[in-house]
Amino acid sequence: MPRDDTTEAAEDREDAEDGGDDAPLLTIGELARRAGVATSALRYYEDLGLLRPAQRRSGRRYYDAAALDVVGGILLLQDVGFTLAEIGRLWTDDLDRAGQDALLARKLDELARQAERIAVARAALDHALDCPAPRLTECRSFRSIARERLGNRFPWTTEAAASPETAGTAAPRR
Repeated sequence: MPRDDTTEAAEDREDAEDGGDDAPLLTIGELARRAGVATSALRYYEDLGLLRPAQRRSGRRYYDAAALDVVGGILLLQDVGFTLAEIGRLWTDDLDRAGQDALLARKLDELARQAERIAVARAALDHALDCPAPRLTECRSFRSIARERLGNRFPWTTEAAASPETAGTAAPRR
């Protein structure tokens, strides 16, 4: 049966009433609230091996305070573009410093390519806002930017256009 926030809240109240040796431990609901994520996300992180509860009692997960830092790290790395699989590779003991640096460098390269795409998009939109043409599709500059973008996205289109041997032939899709 799926668990809901009401069930999690009830467990949190029970835990608070219990006190005892486990008072500093967080329930999954408390960790989710503090981190600003759904409990299902925490369970998924656990399934992927990114997050581990400090204890399990009566089928309930209990996390120590360090789990909040782990979730914060996951969220930060996701914010900068890492997938959960990449985060898992970064955090594995099998990855040495050179492997970590290589993964970070690939992400930086990926972000640089995204920044280039964003710059083209901004230039096109900035021009569209200031363009005297009655419609965007009638603007010569916008069409030129669009063709340039198409050439950057599908490099064979510029080669095909430049080569008389390929005139009239369709290039394979990548």
